[in-house]
Formats: sequence, structure tokens, C-alpha cells
Amino acid sequence: MFDYSCEGPRLTAHRNPTKSEIRFGHGATHYKEIPVSLFECFIVGGSKRFATIDEATKYANAVHKKSGIFCGIERHIKKFIVCPIDGLRYYR
Repeated sequence: MFDYSCEGPRLTAHRNPTKSEIRFGHGATHYKEIPVSLFECFIVGGSKRFATIDEATKYANAVHKKSGIFCGIERHIKKFIVCPIDGLRYYR
């Protein structure tokens, strides 16, 4: 489980209300402060995605040792995540 109380930079993410929330009168847009680390994604060689920089570096080094080709690592911020607390999709 992700430590949601961690310190560090955060993004304000939002989501539309669900049908049941609208039915019960809670139809406003929902906002949540989510750590940036949940939105980060590292892409190796243009196609392979990893959640952490350690996993991406390990994969890039393995490819380099095997084939002699170095794969670049790019850091991207995802457009949305599935929140580990309520299981709903939040957008940045």
C-alpha cells in the first residue's frame, strides 16, 4: 500500500462525480492532493514503461549489457491515475 501521508511535491487532481454521488446530491467535481510520485512514469527506449527510476535503470542496464545498445530513459507525468485509496480515476 502506498504511504499517502508522504512529504514532497503534490498535484491537485480532480474527478467527475459518480452516478451514485449525483443521485445522493453530491454532484460536484471532487479534488484531491496527490503526491507527484504517483503520476510519474519512466519510459525506456521509447516503449517500455516503469513506475520507478530504479526499475527503469535496471532494465536499461540489462539491455545495454545484452545488446550493447544504450536505451535512453525519459520521465513523463501521466494524465490520470487510479487512486490507491478509493479506486477511482483522478486526472491532473
